[in-house]
Amino acid sequence: MTILEAQSKLVPNSTPEQLILLNYLYENNDFKDIQKKVFQGAIAGSEFLALDVKKIYLMLECDFSYSVASILNSAGRIIYFDSAGVPVGYDQFTQPNYNSTTPVQQYLHDSLQAKNKFFWTIGNTNYDYMKFIGYVITLN
Repeated sequence: MTILEAQSKLVPNSTPEQLILLNYLYENNDFKDIQKKVFQGAIAGSEFLALDVKKIYLMLECDFSYSVASILNSAGRIIYFDSAGVPVGYDQFTQPNYNSTTPVQQYLHDSLQAKNKFFWTIGNTNYDYMKFIGYVITLN
């Protein structure tokens, strides 16, 4: 696959940041195919948690959220991993919300939005659901 073929698979009005990410990935990997991917559902058991060295996820937009049952007094965090399983970045929500029933600050993680990233797999703390809009790049 050529870079022009790869670029033609992206939405027509891709941002410069998205094209830069695609070009970077193309220069460092051997592309076989690119498919649009839209996923909305539970993070647990999803393909995003399993490392497949032949798949790169190119995220255009992603929302992470939790159910009421999972609210804890800690931060919600999503960790992005490369093909070797090495963490390459993370997004975290630690908005302190005052709980009027106790005289302490509690960290209640809210929904988290992320854009323009790539990863091979994710790690998750305290988020239950995700909505992923982007592409799956299959490698040779």
